[in-house]
Amino acid sequence: MSTITTRAGKGSPLTNTEVDNNFTNLNDDKLENVSEDTTPQLGGDLDLNSNDITGTGNIDVTGTVTADGLTVEGSTDVALITTNRPTYTEGLTLRNTLNWGYGASLSFDSITSLNGSNGEVGRIQSTWISTGYHGLDFYVFNNNSLSRQMRIAGNGDISFYDDAGTSQDFYWDASTSRLGLGTTSPTTELQTVGQIVGGTSGFGSNMVGFTGLGSFNSSTAVENIDALYLRKNGTDASSVSIALASAGGDSYYVGSRIKHIRSGSNSNGHLTFETKSDSSTNTTTERMRITDAGNVGIGTTSPVRTLHVTGGNDTIRLESTGANTKIEMVNTTSSTNEFGFLGANFFVSPNGSEAMRIDSSGKVGIGTTSPNRNLHVIGNATIEATTGNSAFLFIPTDTDNRLYSRAGNASTTPLPLTFFMGGSEAARIDSSGNLLVGTTNNTQYAVTDGGDAGLCYRANASLDISRQDGDVTNFNRLGSDGKIVKFRKDGTTVGSISVTSSATTYNTTSDARLKTSIEPIADATDRLMRMNPVSHKWIDNPEAGSVVGFIAQEMQSIVPEAVSGTPDGEEMMAMDYGRITPVLVAALQEALTRIESLENQISNLTGGS
Repeated sequence: MSTITTRAGKGSPLTNTEVDNNFTNLNDDKLENVSEDTTPQLGGDLDLNSNDITGTGNIDVTGTVTADGLTVEGSTDVALITTNRPTYTEGLTLRNTLNWGYGASLSFDSITSLNGSNGEVGRIQSTWISTGYHGLDFYVFNNNSLSRQMRIAGNGDISFYDDAGTSQDFYWDASTSRLGLGTTSPTTELQTVGQIVGGTSGFGSNMVGFTGLGSFNSSTAVENIDALYLRKNGTDASSVSIALASAGGDSYYVGSRIKHIRSGSNSNGHLTFETKSDSSTNTTTERMRITDAGNVGIGTTSPVRTLHVTGGNDTIRLESTGANTKIEMVNTTSSTNEFGFLGANFFVSPNGSEAMRIDSSGKVGIGTTSPNRNLHVIGNATIEATTGNSAFLFIPTDTDNRLYSRAGNASTTPLPLTFFMGGSEAARIDSSGNLLVGTTNNTQYAVTDGGDAGLCYRANASLDISRQDGDVTNFNRLGSDGKIVKFRKDGTTVGSISVTSSATTYNTTSDARLKTSIEPIADATDRLMRMNPVSHKWIDNPEAGSVVGFIAQEMQSIVPEAVSGTPDGEEMMAMDYGRITPVLVAALQEALTRIESLENQISNLTGGS
């Protein structure tokens, strides 16, 4: 081991020549000790040539020290002090005994009357954080003590602390690449807990807000600051809103708000849109809502359809800059359905084909684009009522004149289609298809005196007419004489009633061209003598006078063609007295022939006198 001995005079520097003579050929030996002088001083540069200097004293170098490295072992601090300031001393101190033996620190010192005997105004300190990694803490002098302001962890996490150095108000989680404000466990890319304000203050503790340009003066209540803030309502965040506000007085007055209202335990809820119209209040009114089911309500908080609008007289307005305005709807089968205005005409077009139109004059066309009546329908039309209800067709606009269909108690028992005039029923078509006029009774043939008289035209083409007093039927032929009623059987005329200006003729078909097997009546006298003309009264009117006639049951065997019905039938038997005339004529002819024969015989017997 080589040793360098200096001069005995302390502080007397070696010359360059002496240094060269003493340090030549030391090779790899160490310069372990400098005897007699514990504070050696060099007048020039100290070049160790890659060797070490080991010792326990101080090294005071005026010039430049060039070395590959500096190792300080033990608990000794390494300090760099500058004393060239007139009122304070600055320096750096490297310590390695902090934090329970873990790591070291670099202190920034300033000895002034501000910090007393402490001397530290800042520190960068390595610290143990958890098994497997350390970190760096950054301290600054605040309120007569050092407080931690930032930490960079070995795993990449970065924390910024409050002024006391205890709460991590700004936290970067490197493992998830998430930033937390007010939380060390951010669950999203950016999570804030507490208040964030940009611009003028004035927000509550449960708000996150940003203000715009302008000045705020509480004493003059200048209202020229616009603001946007997020607000949590309720301790359980039952609603969270985004509000647009303007400053006035000492507060921000909300002008509109978008709010989330929680409706369940899994954060599902409604989205509402609110505005206000009264500047004297800070209360907004809900105008629109989107529910958790996806329904949109305007003017209602309980929409029951995808779009549900509730309002006053003017609820919805659609305005087009062109001549036509329409709404187009497309279903899952890509069918296009439209309605709207073509110029001044309102139209409905299902599946791309116009089905209805209301023109500018109010005429409604169904199946036509050119209606020429208030209701113009081309094609079939149906008015149908649900079971138990009635379907009405009013003519004109009042309820006195109308046509309606009354539904039955069940689908198997429909009720009639009824016609009303002046508030009273005038006619109906019943469930059997019978047309009833002036009556609801379809058995007019059985109506008695004082009963429900009227006309019943049956679906089977039969006609019943009854009337209380007065003429039941009137036939009036105008102009020339001729038939007023014609009777046909299977399309062939079999009779008629003819009228003249003074008489009526009842005509029964008798054309020889319609007859065959023509024979004279051989037993006319015998038939005549069997006839029993009688005088009688009618049972249903015994007070009336007697009338003359025949008994149909007796005449049935004499002149059957003049009698209708059967003795035991439900329908009363009747007679056509005109059918008796041929028998009477034949009997009279027989009698005249006999009279003439007898007269001839008498004349012959008396000799013609």
